[in-house]
Amino acid sequence: MRVELISENRIPLIMTQEKPLTIQEVPNVLRIARQKAALGLYKESIKSYKHALHILDAHIKEISDPYLKEQWKKTNDEVKDEVTGVYKLYKTLRESTREVERKEQEVKPIPLNMIRHFGGMPFAKKEEEEKEPKRDPMVWDPPSPLAKKSTKKPPKPNQGKPPVRQRNKPTTA
Repeated sequence: MRVELISENRIPLIMTQEKPLTIQEVPNVLRIARQKAALGLYKESIKSYKHALHILDAHIKEISDPYLKEQWKKTNDEVKDEVTGVYKLYKTLRESTREVERKEQEVKPIPLNMIRHFGGMPFAKKEEEEKEPKRDPMVWDPPSPLAKKSTKKPPKPNQGKPPVRQRNKPTTA
């Protein structure tokens, strides 16, 4: 197996086969497929995953031990789950780009007579908006200032209430 690298950043992009790959080379093929998926090269990643799955399927057919065969089938299923996830990402990306392209085609310019009718440019900035700087929603506002202590003395506990009458103690003679 030969892996060609881009000279700028040394990212593996193209795999060419000089000979059929063996089961020992599957981890390297899977590593390259995962790297391609991480870089957003989903279509190329799916091809690499399918190549690894083809090698795994051929290896599973050759195995006669049922226990080993079951273990390799589990590995094969895990790789299939990975390629399914990458395919879902690829499909989502493809659908979203189509949706954006469709919306860009739907945008129509505002007719000049409509701009004049509403008194100028419809999206002109207001003076208030220009004075206020735009705030980043990811940045917290500074804490509010502490409340100033009042200089007034606190009221006496009885103030505002009628005075409590004290009982006269009986005097003993």
